[in-house]
Amino acid sequence: MKVILFLIIVGVIGYVFKHLTRDRRPLEEKLKIIIQDINKGLLNGGGEIVKVSKRDINLFNDNIPNILIHFIYRSGNLMIVLRYKYFQQEMVFEKTFYDIDNDIIYADQHLVANEFVTEALVKKEEHENKVIQTIR
Repeated sequence: MKVILFLIIVGVIGYVFKHLTRDRRPLEEKLKIIIQDINKGLLNGGGEIVKVSKRDINLFNDNIPNILIHFIYRSGNLMIVLRYKYFQQEMVFEKTFYDIDNDIIYADQHLVANEFVTEALVKKEEHENKVIQTIR
């Protein structure tokens, strides 16, 4: 019984500590490097941020209206969703990065962004080829 009580107390203390020490900066500030690199890689650097909620933001470029990038941050995990329309056919590519917590370092943010951009560009090209094949 003492072991179970001990485990419960340790779990509660860990949960409280994690939430008390969580970074309170806005998402666009916390993930600034990731957003900048994805903006450069997919929106030619002209993207604008629209805050949806505390943990959700959109990135888009008025000059590239067929691309929308949505960032969703929950419990230390970051999901990035690319929505891309090509000839009225939409592709959705999403990737989740785990343990993106308070102290993600500068270099890691570049790695996350580069991984997403690289995979997104491949998916975008595959989608364009698929749509072109259906048109012919």
